[in-house]
Amino acid sequence: MSQTKQNRALSWGVICLFALLFQSGCVTVAVLKGEPGKDVSSIKPGISKQGAEEMLGSPMREWITPLNVHYCVYSYDAGIPPSVADAAAGAFFDISSVGLFELYEATGLTKLHEQHKRMFRVWEKIAISYDANDTVVGVFHHLGDFDVLPDDGRAKK
Repeated sequence: MSQTKQNRALSWGVICLFALLFQSGCVTVAVLKGEPGKDVSSIKPGISKQGAEEMLGSPMREWITPLNVHYCVYSYDAGIPPSVADAAAGAFFDISSVGLFELYEATGLTKLHEQHKRMFRVWEKIAISYDANDTVVGVFHHLGDFDVLPDDGRAKK
């Protein structure tokens, strides 16, 4: 093989490697950024139950208080928080494998990014109280298993 053909082949090899490395980092950047979840900030007192359920779906649980306030608890996808440690691990895999890790991820040979997304996705609970007209009275974010909700359905400021 002539020197010119070797140089051309080497040049194409370097271009392909840089293209691969340029592609590299997608998993690392995605993990470093995190992933936003459902924006529930528009659910406020005064909107209808139908409007809230269009965003959240059907409730997981519901009950009525002695003051005739209807409570519903919903679960929603709050996204994936950013992870510096996991991004550093991804960068290590990218560098140590000379970009092959990203190639394997892109072709589906490894599915670490998808596993990460399933493992670290956060599901939040939100309780919403409705009056007799199915209008939101109170919204209780980050509902815990032992939280006590007021009988009147109104969030304390």
